[in-house]
Amino acid sequence: MDTIKSFNTLFFIITLFFHSVYAKESDAHKTAFNDLERQALLEFYNNTHYKTWITPSEKEVINTDDPCTWPRLNCIDENTFEIDIYINNRNDEIVSIVIPDSFVHLTKLTSLSLKGWRIKYILPENFGDLPHLKKLTIGGKSISLPDSFSHLKSLESLDLSAPLEKHPKDLTNLTNLVDLTISAQTQIPEIFSQLLPHLKTLTFYHNQSETLPASYADFPELESLILRNNEFITLPASFINFPKLKHFYLKSYNLASLPENFGKFPQLETLYIEDYKLKKLPPFSGDYPKLKSLYIKGLKAFSLPANFGNYPQLVFLYIRETLLKSLHNHFSDLRQLKYLVINNNQFITELPHSFGNLPSLQYALLQGNNLKSLPDGFGNQMKLQFLYLNQNQLTSLPESFNNLSVLHELRLENNQLKSLSSDFSRLNIGWNLQLDY
Repeated sequence: MDTIKSFNTLFFIITLFFHSVYAKESDAHKTAFNDLERQALLEFYNNTHYKTWITPSEKEVINTDDPCTWPRLNCIDENTFEIDIYINNRNDEIVSIVIPDSFVHLTKLTSLSLKGWRIKYILPENFGDLPHLKKLTIGGKSISLPDSFSHLKSLESLDLSAPLEKHPKDLTNLTNLVDLTISAQTQIPEIFSQLLPHLKTLTFYHNQSETLPASYADFPELESLILRNNEFITLPASFINFPKLKHFYLKSYNLASLPENFGKFPQLETLYIEDYKLKKLPPFSGDYPKLKSLYIKGLKAFSLPANFGNYPQLVFLYIRETLLKSLHNHFSDLRQLKYLVINNNQFITELPHSFGNLPSLQYALLQGNNLKSLPDGFGNQMKLQFLYLNQNQLTSLPESFNNLSVLHELRLENNQLKSLSSDFSRLNIGWNLQLDY
């Protein structure tokens, strides 16, 4: 009994110790707010409708002495905190949310996200006096940026997902801004082209504008360019200078052409193009020594460049739903290729003879084409683990097929196969085999 009491006492002491340590660590993550800052937060809280900050599982009473306990407010450390709110306006009328002048007293605020349905945010004229704001996201029905916005010299990331009604005349002071997202604009504001000299990431998505202003011409530091689901029909001829571009993502259903000299990206690592109206591609250099991922979908006029093999670092290749008619023998130069997806290309009837010389290939998803045969050396893929050949027109498999010793999963259904060789059972694929003959 004494032993049990001693153990319970020891356990109680250890529990108190860890609780005190945890409490100290927890307190260390609380931002220190003075009276002026707490009052500013309370005014902001009241102006943005207190129910926005509360979910059904949370109490509707907030601790005004400790804003770090509020939902939607994240205290990082003593000198840093973030605010992220979404206002769901269920009324038919647009609701205007006025951010109070006192908001600029929140000098420790580093990240602010204001989003909502049928909401118009009205920023105070002195909004630019927030000295440490690094990240700003604004969505809703519309937004106006005051002239002081250009004073946000610490701003690094800006996401405008609401139609812009007003903006400053000069943004050149925002030299730390490296990440810009523009969405939901009927016309792309020309003013943001002033930010191009410093940008590293630029995203346009769900814009109604049919093109970009010609001032979007020089991107000396840009590393990532994302054009997603815009109404762009054309891009300006000046939209070509990307000396440091590493990642290009284009998903469009309206873009009919690209600038003639577009595509000279010496640092490119990722190329993603999904477009069902693009009739002609510019003469891509085809010389991308650092390219690791190539994704092509839906292009009606697409062929692999003559020097396709000049992608020594290519790891992922995806070609889907194109009118591509042939794959050439430069495949054997893709020594690092691990993931290959070529499917639903109705005019591809055969693979090049060099296809069996891909020493790193592990995944080959070749379903939904019109393949009638496989090259004799197909079974030389000594690292191939997953192979999908279903929904083709194969009538037989080459003898080398039985050499795929590490194959784990194989799909052959919906072909014209009548039989398999007696050595086929040597493949160690077990139940991961799908046939239909």
